[in-house]
Amino acid sequence: MVSGSGLSGGVSTSGVTTSNTGAITFGGLASGIDTNSIIAKLMSVEQQPITALQTRVSAVQTKIQAYGQLTSAISALMTAAAPLAKTDTFGQRSASVIAQTVDANKVAATATSGAALQSFTFEAVSKATSTNVTSPSALGMPVDASASLDKAGFGATFVAGTFSINGHTFTIPAATSTAYTSNTAIAATVSPSTKLNAENLDTPVDNGSIIINGHTIAIDIANDSLSDIIGRINSANVGATASFDSTTRTFTLTANDTGPTSMTISDTDGGNFFQAMHILDGGGANVSTTTTGTDLESLNDVISQINGASLGVTASIVNDALGQPNLLQLTSGIYGMVGVWGGGGG
Repeated sequence: MVSGSGLSGGVSTSGVTTSNTGAITFGGLASGIDTNSIIAKLMSVEQQPITALQTRVSAVQTKIQAYGQLTSAISALMTAAAPLAKTDTFGQRSASVIAQTVDANKVAATATSGAALQSFTFEAVSKATSTNVTSPSALGMPVDASASLDKAGFGATFVAGTFSINGHTFTIPAATSTAYTSNTAIAATVSPSTKLNAENLDTPVDNGSIIINGHTIAIDIANDSLSDIIGRINSANVGATASFDSTTRTFTLTANDTGPTSMTISDTDGGNFFQAMHILDGGGANVSTTTTGTDLESLNDVISQINGASLGVTASIVNDALGQPNLLQLTSGIYGMVGVWGGGGG
């Protein structure tokens, strides 16, 4: 006997229930067996391989994590051990200062590779004082009162001129240079641009060379004129300047430096240029009209002029703030100090 719709075949439905969704639940057959428990256990048995796999996966993941930690530790060990491969690692020394007082912090120490491995004690016997370093002499150069004013070491360049004290004028003559000038005209007529071999000179010029203060200048009479030789001398940095006076028809060689500085000149290599210019004779002796140069006066000369002028003023040299004799002091017996001039080059 069948109850319910859609069932047939003479099967008893005792203990069978259906849900609204159409699912069938066997709560127990007519025999009373707990089918739900049986099914649950069967499913548990089927689940065991999956559980075992999950356990193995977890174990593998744990090993991988352990391997990562081991790799990091090995890398850190290699980094720390790298200095052990260097030869200077074992020879290095370090030093430290353990301050017992505040002042001990001012002590520093370094150790070389051969320093002994031990402790040292520093005892402060006395505190250091500030160190002062002073130049042994003044920074300004002292004026040389006996030298020419342009060579005495003044900070400013001296030139010739005049100055006055109490209405009295003093003159400082200009310095001059030594000069050699032809003792007579070198010819009745001279054209400085004409080649020397065509020039009508009293003494014809031969090929050769001249020497001025050790500098040699060659002369080619077929290609050089008097103007060419003068230009070559003036551009050769020989310490002298050449010139020709067309009115007097005389040749002049003047030293570039002022003062009684002499020049050394000669004809050489078979040449006779200076002889033709009436400065040297055939034997090389100087026959020129020589003007001996003069220097500027010295500071001592100036002081002597002032003190000898009977102006009631006394000139003297006194020290500047740096202790150098660089000041010219003028003192009047009536009015006291008239003025002070400074000097001294750096």
